[in-house]
Amino acid sequence: MAFVHWRKLDTGAVLMGGSVKTGKDVLLTGEAYADPPSTFTVKRRYGALIRLYRQSRGEGPTTALETLVAVPSGTDRAQAGPVALRTPGRRLKWRMFFEDDLGNASNELNVSRLGNFAGTVGVAVEPGRAQVETTFTAVVDPEVKMSLLSPWSGEEFDEFVDELVEDAATDGDSPGAYEGLREFIAPLMPAEAPTGWRVTLRQERLMVDEGESIRVQADFQLPTPGVMIFALQMTAEVDGELITSSSDPLAIHVPEDGGQAAILFGDDGGRPGGKHELEPANHRALALLELAARERA
Repeated sequence: MAFVHWRKLDTGAVLMGGSVKTGKDVLLTGEAYADPPSTFTVKRRYGALIRLYRQSRGEGPTTALETLVAVPSGTDRAQAGPVALRTPGRRLKWRMFFEDDLGNASNELNVSRLGNFAGTVGVAVEPGRAQVETTFTAVVDPEVKMSLLSPWSGEEFDEFVDELVEDAATDGDSPGAYEGLREFIAPLMPAEAPTGWRVTLRQERLMVDEGESIRVQADFQLPTPGVMIFALQMTAEVDGELITSSSDPLAIHVPEDGGQAAILFGDDGGRPGGKHELEPANHRALALLELAARERA
């Protein structure tokens, strides 16, 4: 069985996955081939909300970024590159992996400017309360400030949505190809916050070393039914520049019958070579969005 790996350009060490700073130069390598591949293709896997939207358009959960010739190296190895890992967005991460043309897939890298949120967990503590926990892994070592982006955050949230729309498009798409995403998520953005809803961040300022992972938490007071799209964001000043990294867009939903709150669009797996399936909570998200679409029609 063949194996494919990302490797650091400078040392040749294998990158087993995890958080990587944008712009890093890497090699694409494969080994233990009976017959070497002809190509390696770098791909991107989208987050849960964008995958749902692409599904509504009849599109898949991943997209190809570039294909490189696999150069034989010895009798059972091949490599390509170097490749600079890129994230064109200002704050969003990219999940990147690559495949050879024989169907072997690498581990996934989370590429970002500041750090990566991963493993989002939502817990309904009791009726009217919920917690969101996630792990933030830094790719630089600054002091970071955590904040919450929501429809009521003003201009900064509008910029976040703009970036989602731009980031969902691929290089071959025409300008504005994904403008429909705004209407798709509109049901998750009510004009006013549900009555009594309040969010408290457990941590707001943290010191994080490069490569260090820390758990962060947000507490939600949810006394009334409603829905809200949101994202967690880290901001830091690095070399005189203010940079940001955000989580994928999430949503929290309390049904009209007062049932248990659910976190929608959490990090729901779908790793390379997997089935890209949705967790049950995201089936609720899809039902909400489909209902809103029928009402608009």
